[in-house]
Amino acid sequence: MGGGQGPCLGRAGAPRCQRVRGDDRVLGRGGTGAPAPGRGAARGPALRFRAHRRHPTRYDRDEVFAALAEVAARHPGVDVYLRPTFYAARGRSSLAPESVGAMYIGGFEFRPVTPPAVRAAVSSHSRYGGPIGPLAKSGGSYLDFRVFERERLTHGVEHIIILNERGHVAEADGAAVLLVRDRTVLVPPVSAGVLDSLTKRILLDIARGLGYTVTERAVLREELYGAQVVLAGTLLGVRLVDSVDGVTPHQARDTSCAQELADAYEGLCRGEHPLSKAFLQPLT
Repeated sequence: MGGGQGPCLGRAGAPRCQRVRGDDRVLGRGGTGAPAPGRGAARGPALRFRAHRRHPTRYDRDEVFAALAEVAARHPGVDVYLRPTFYAARGRSSLAPESVGAMYIGGFEFRPVTPPAVRAAVSSHSRYGGPIGPLAKSGGSYLDFRVFERERLTHGVEHIIILNERGHVAEADGAAVLLVRDRTVLVPPVSAGVLDSLTKRILLDIARGLGYTVTERAVLREELYGAQVVLAGTLLGVRLVDSVDGVTPHQARDTSCAQELADAYEGLCRGEHPLSKAFLQPLT
């Protein structure tokens, strides 16, 4: 393979060797393909999430991960966001029996910057039905965020929190919502209409290992104002929210518990946490 290019792999039969620029930023934004669930993130140039193997297509994994490593190698010495995206090269969709699926890989240097103040607002719009299944991270799901994103810009905040049709907390713009208080972590269940975030699942495993109580149940809007709100996503990482709807709960201002989780997640991604071996494996 030439440097910085990833293969476009076919679903039926041998891999299709049509080539795309793996490090072209256009490829990873605004497309209608379906990103591989979570597997598109490597918080270091030579790591992948072992837990992020779930995908509906049948590719040669060695070749796919060799392509991921190749794209990552184009960004030496920095963290890289690797985004393999499956799409229909021919036919109605990549899952239809008569269609031919393909894949491209985007690689983006990952330099997250936390704003001086992380403010969130609860959307006035309700979301009905949630994403396209809790296990499918698809391009269509991202279209759902556009209405909420416009409201976020209107409020002038960094994040928007979405409620479902029952008025319960679902998720934020591209991130899972967790509430941390008194060494307890509360998260909405997948029945709330959320993506079953792998980043969230990893963070919950870390919390259990640190002795936190983890509870998954319906979360009321009012509970956002009495706990430390944490957002978690593949690209976002783990981010503590300073205020929701302008409210900064005094009880939640001791951020030590939430920060402990964020630091542990960062250490896991870099291979410095006891759980790293369970989730990380070298690309090469």
